[in-house]
Amino acid sequence: MQFKTTHAPPGDTLIHPGDILTALYFIARGSLEIVTENNVMDILGKDDIFGGDLADLSSSGKSLYFVRALSYCDINKIELHVLKETLSMYPEFSKEFMEKLQVTFNLKRGTLFETRKKSKMDDETLKFIRQKRPHMQSKGKKQEQEGNIRLSSDFDSFLEQL
Repeated sequence: MQFKTTHAPPGDTLIHPGDILTALYFIARGSLEIVTENNVMDILGKDDIFGGDLADLSSSGKSLYFVRALSYCDINKIELHVLKETLSMYPEFSKEFMEKLQVTFNLKRGTLFETRKKSKMDDETLKFIRQKRPHMQSKGKKQEQEGNIRLSSDFDSFLEQL
């Protein structure tokens, strides 16, 4: 497949409302925001996919949103017609590919595909943090010691939520 890489600095607007959507974009690095005139619809990051409608590769649509870089970004894109041609050459692969590929934000329809991403910290990392985190050292009043115990248990609760 023919991917093209685009680099975007913070604040750069990549897509405007009304732009014709001819490609799918894969975020390799950085973060982008999807916005209307007044509202932030979503913030996308590494491994998110946005752009046109995969369900309808035969026609391009128009974007309903602005797409703006929040940080330095590396974005890979593939033109929809190239993707369609490639998939037509490999029909067995095409079906599996289309089932597994999920566009995070469809700029044509305004739909967001939400997944519950697993925390970036795996169980081993959390165990390491719990063992190695610096213990608060306090001398003095009993209240300070009780406060440290409360903060420590709050920190443990926070880590369990991850």
